[in-house]
Amino acid sequence: FTLSDLLRRAQDQGPISPRVVANLAMQVCQALAYAHDATDEQGRPMRLVHRDLKPANVMVRRDGLVKLADFGIAKAETNVTHTTTGLTRGTPAYMSPEQVTGGRSAPLDHRSDLFSLASIITELLTGERAFADEQMLDLMNRIAAVDVAEPMERVARVATPFIPVLKTAFQRMPVDRHDGAAAMGKDIRRIYDRLPPSEERISVWLMDWMEDGGTDSLGPDTPTALVGDDALVSPTPSAVESLSMPPTRPSTAVQAAAMG
Repeated sequence: FTLSDLLRRAQDQGPISPRVVANLAMQVCQALAYAHDATDEQGRPMRLVHRDLKPANVMVRRDGLVKLADFGIAKAETNVTHTTTGLTRGTPAYMSPEQVTGGRSAPLDHRSDLFSLASIITELLTGERAFADEQMLDLMNRIAAVDVAEPMERVARVATPFIPVLKTAFQRMPVDRHDGAAAMGKDIRRIYDRLPPSEERISVWLMDWMEDGGTDSLGPDTPTALVGDDALVSPTPSAVESLSMPPTRPSTAVQAAAMG
């Protein structure tokens, strides 16, 4: 299932545990770090940028491990910085300022994905999008101005420890954000370690989906008891590489995306 599925279910089940959010976010950071540091067959850095990181593109396996989906519009930094059309592709509500301005505010690089992740974390914690407007132009203007005062107030009411990491990731200029996904993941790990274990379990939502006839989105063999909050621990590096991230040698599709 995806984080979009989880968000929809949380509307009925209540808020998602901040500790679950931290764990999922850590795994996304690990996956992004691996993709951002990927090299081609000659060992040259590909400098991939996902450009469309959103809840629907973050998949959670039935054992709790996270995988990133839809690298179809991923581009290498050296390519995306040369074309305005390349910069503005993606899902508007989760874009970075440099995406919505077509690169006028700053060149687009891997730190654009960190801004998008901050938007996802905010939504997981509060149940509401960080940037939401009925009019597309208003939405893009809010992102360009990084108008996050109201979303940060909502986060502060439910998960204050997340405020510093979100404020950093939501910086308008990429240079003022975390250096990379690994650095952001370390900050989130510190939050995770400070949060008390929660009784909320992802398996509760999964069981409800099955009881409500929602097995199509999960698969008929999805077990009724999956991972709980304490079971959602950071996978080992080998597990991350094999289950949560792109292959060590980039696939043809990933290479094509970087070259496109």
